[in-house]
Amino acid sequence: MRKKCIKDTGFPRKTIVFIVDGVNNILQTDTARNRPIPPLIQVLLFLRFVATRAHLRLVGDSLNVSETFAGRVVKSVARAIIEVFKHMIKFPVGDMASKVREGFRRIAGNHRTNCLDFGLYAP
Repeated sequence: MRKKCIKDTGFPRKTIVFIVDGVNNILQTDTARNRPIPPLIQVLLFLRFVATRAHLRLVGDSLNVSETFAGRVVKSVARAIIEVFKHMIKFPVGDMASKVREGFRRIAGNHRTNCLDFGLYAP
């Protein structure tokens, strides 16, 4: 089970439980209208999307929800994580940002790691 959690989401089960416990109150709905998805499933959908970089349609299909709904779940879970864990999320600045960027480049090899590295051209 542990390896399946990591394979499907990129995160160990313990981390998933930690995230769900943190955002549960924000994602929980008080109504049964429109068959709400439990916070655990919402977090798993979000983590699968982030870990696999798959299209929302594929992630939604894996949990039998629409692409539109999957997009709403990703947005709401991201906002909940930011709200609850903002004291733990730190973005490097200055020299540290350069070191972190270089570390990611070493891990990624030839893959681009910064959206500014890509040139955008009109078709």
